[in-house]
This record gives sequence, structure tokens and C-alpha cells, in this order.
Amino acid sequence: MVDDMRSALRILREAEGVVEESTVRRALERLGIRFPRWTLLPRGEGEVALTYPLVVKVSSPAVLHKSDAGGVRVGIRDEAELKEALEEMRGRFPGENIIVEEMAPGRAEMIVGFKNHPDYGHIAMVGVGGFLAELYRDVVFRACPLTEREVELAVEELRGRDLLYGYRGLEVDKEDFFRTVSILSRFALELGERLEGMDLNPIILNKDGAWAVDVKMILK
Repeated sequence: MVDDMRSALRILREAEGVVEESTVRRALERLGIRFPRWTLLPRGEGEVALTYPLVVKVSSPAVLHKSDAGGVRVGIRDEAELKEALEEMRGRFPGENIIVEEMAPGRAEMIVGFKNHPDYGHIAMVGVGGFLAELYRDVVFRACPLTEREVELAVEELRGRDLLYGYRGLEVDKEDFFRTVSILSRFALELGERLEGMDLNPIILNKDGAWAVDVKMILK
């Protein structure tokens, strides 16, 4: 894990401000954080060898809130729709990189965030994610770092905790989610004073694991 941390930190060594999502993904993958299969199209050009349905989104430091800016297309079912989506993204965000990724199946969505608070140090936020995140603000806060057991205890305080415990027959690998948050909490500490914020929303949970599908990071 020490070598993985060093490798991830090297990827972010020269990053500053809003970090391009593809760069953050490469760093977090070194830590064992799981993403659906994805590919980066520099300036929106290149081949895609992924399995439909797909998601297409802009990957640019200039576009932090991609959905609000029209920088995300989901549920792309075939080559024709992919071509249309890429043309749309290139027209809306000329010269910017584009991420294409496979859609992760699963109905349980969680949010995880980290920041370096001036008074309290590095803080982790865990909550119910997806479109419900801003509506209900069902979140808890903990100081970093967190063990997997400490993540589990934090989740048990959420009103929406049943998402991880078989609600309506949902099958999720909650242990992989606990592992993911624990690793990220240690990485937040390793980033030290450079970290302004890191958010993963949503992390989609299914029986095969916890999958980060969108990540934002701001560094000093």
C-alpha cells in the first residue's frame, strides 16, 4: 500500500486547482479504487472498445459541475448514439478531453467527500448519494483516517443505511465500500495541506463491488 500511495501521489505531483478527472482516476486506480471500464479520448478523438450501454462526459478542469454544464450523456446504447454524443461534446467543449465509460449496474448510490478543514484537519463525509444527496443531506462526518470498521459504524448512523443492508432485495458488496472509503481517507491525509476537496458522487454499489463513476478533486 505504501508503494501504491507513492505512485498515486506521483501522478498528482504537478496538479493544482481543479484536477482533470482522468488524472484523478489514474491516481485512485493505483490505490485499488474501482471504476467501470473507461477510456480517455484526447480532444474527443479516438477509438472506443467498450460494452454498451455507455456514459460520455467531458474531462476538463474548466468544467467542475459537468451535469449542470451539459457535459454528461448517459444510457448510450449503440454506435450511432455514441457518435452523436461525441459530436455534441466536441461542439459544446471544443478541444477538451472526453471520458467514455461503461455504465455500472446498481441502484444503491453513496457519496464520499474529503476536505482539509482549517480547524479540524482532514475530514471525511459519507452519505447517501446520487440525485438524493443534495435533497436529503443524509451524511455523517468523521476525522481521517478511518478503518473499515469505523466506516461501517459511520454508515450505520445514516437514515438511508438500509441501501447497504438488503433494502428491497438489493445485493451490494458493502465491505468493498468500507474498504474504498478507508483507503481514500488515508490518501486524503497523504495529500496533506494540498487537499482542498475530493468528492466521489456517486459510488454505485452492486454485488460485485463499489464503483466510483464520478470524481472531483481540487488541490492547492
